[in-house]
Amino acid sequence: MPKRVVMIHTVGSLSNSFGQLCDEIIPGVVVEHVVDEGLLRDTLRDGALTDDVRARFAVRARETLASGPDAVVLTCSSVGPAADGLEVQRIDQAMADRAVDMGTGLASPRPYRRRWARRRI
Repeated sequence: MPKRVVMIHTVGSLSNSFGQLCDEIIPGVVVEHVVDEGLLRDTLRDGALTDDVRARFAVRARETLASGPDAVVLTCSSVGPAADGLEVQRIDQAMADRAVDMGTGLASPRPYRRRWARRRI
């Protein structure tokens, strides 16, 4: 049975972009897309990631995880912290880890590194 990845997007057009990218870099993996534009819209409206958006994302993530995918990926950095503590990968995690590894000019990199556990599909 092929591996299955579900991507959660907050911008609808990202389904096509990430779908094409996944076809190229992880051929044979079944990729599904869930879109909830309200998460980003409300975060931008409120100027911060609120407890309400965190809770709504957690519900969405748990519903997605209940379907048994091999991995769930959140593709929105603005909502990214809502994934912390859940079995959801953040698309920006690898980039942040790399930035921490590259230099000493980052403010307080070590506390963030502990939050970003490396997990693989």
